Amino acid sequence: MTACGDDYLDLTPPDAIADTEAFETLEDFHVGLNGIYSSIRAGGAYWGKNMMMNFAVSTNDFYAVQGFTNQWGSQYAWTVLPGTGEGANLWLSAYRVATRSSNLINNFGNLPAPAANDAALIAEHNQILGEAKLARAMAHFDLVRVFAKPYRLANPDSDLGVPIVTVENLEEKPRNTIGEVYSFILEQALEARNLITMNRARHFMGVDAANAFLARVYHEMGDWPNAITYATNVINARSLSTGEQFMNIWADDGAVNDEVLFMVGVHQSEFGNDLNLGSNFVGGNPPVGGNWRIDYIPALELLDLYDKDNDIRYAAYFLDNVNVPSINPVTAFVKYPPDNPHFTNRGMNQMKVFRVAEAYLIRAEAYAASGQAGPANDDLEALRTARISGYSHTDLSGDNLLNAIYDERRKEMVAESSRWFDLRRRNVGFSRTPQQGTGPANDLVIENNDYRWIWPIPQGEMDANSLIIQNPGYASE
Repeated sequence: MTACGDDYLDLTPPDAIADTEAFETLEDFHVGLNGIYSSIRAGGAYWGKNMMMNFAVSTNDFYAVQGFTNQWGSQYAWTVLPGTGEGANLWLSAYRVATRSSNLINNFGNLPAPAANDAALIAEHNQILGEAKLARAMAHFDLVRVFAKPYRLANPDSDLGVPIVTVENLEEKPRNTIGEVYSFILEQALEARNLITMNRARHFMGVDAANAFLARVYHEMGDWPNAITYATNVINARSLSTGEQFMNIWADDGAVNDEVLFMVGVHQSEFGNDLNLGSNFVGGNPPVGGNWRIDYIPALELLDLYDKDNDIRYAAYFLDNVNVPSINPVTAFVKYPPDNPHFTNRGMNQMKVFRVAEAYLIRAEAYAASGQAGPANDDLEALRTARISGYSHTDLSGDNLLNAIYDERRKEMVAESSRWFDLRRRNVGFSRTPQQGTGPANDLVIENNDYRWIWPIPQGEMDANSLIIQNPGYASE
């Protein structure tokens, strides 16, 4: 399992030839697994960038500056329609992960079984199968939480989710219920967790990533006991970063860091706007005349949540007094920095999908929602102590405790594809208060019951699949 290096990014999955030819040897299955990870990145269309950017700009964490390029403009202005490209790309890319994973899983019987006494080879086989199952679960999870109602606000037995795909064919598929999709996700992820025994390089999902994923799913469902269990597995296995080590999660992708459980690989020689996570925040090109050419700046409301002098996250995520054309200097968002030493192009960064910090926040919320204020405060204190120099904790309770945890999620995981999902699962709307230098859609008000919290089924799927049903509020084009 350690034989695969960075060249896995260049491997083509064996989905263009007959499965019986594609999956015969152990090497074939390694190549197939690499193809699954390539699909997770999807040239930016899935976790390569879009899962971050689609939703980072869709709340009140960021404002478009005057004269911005209108990249992510539909998401920012909440005008996503069935024909919007990013929605279609996310749908197609996530289902490509599901079909490539299914091809590997369905043909796993072609692989000769190891000898009963060959523990290493048995573990290797199980790892391959487990990672494929975990990828298939993750693809369905991201699809159902974008294109269907939040689990906690739905009737899982009747409200429509997304089609469950376990085989690659041209058969039209109806939408399964939300309950059926989540049952499938948990079945696959729990099977994966039992099969996976190793933590490989950070570009592959291992034991800790499997636990982190399960904690995220149970958190989304509001299943607090299980959220606590799997978050605890992560916390017991990995440590939070502090100081320079935390800064290097973002500033130096090559630095070994215990807190990063899984990140999507982008090779240092690559460049493309589809993979350039930082370009809209720091400008894809060097400053012209001292001015950064950026599209989005952090909201003042967000900035005011931080202890700007003592919170390492403020130094890691933001840079004050940056010049931009035609307006006063601004605070720029540099979590995905302009000068990562492992990339020659401005703003390139590898996407961190699972981190230990999220496990602390999940467990803190699960404890608080379960009426266990003591351990919830302990987790909140642990995270803040790791991030804020000289932090002294005062115990909280009730709504004050929950709101503090929500604020901490917002501060810690800004632009990591979390706040949009947090607001919708909590049934909370938001508004943007106009601030100096911002452009269009800066006075947007989104109520908690706005139908646009659920994205439309892409028009291509509507055209090709007579069994699919569009989400309420969207007319087919």
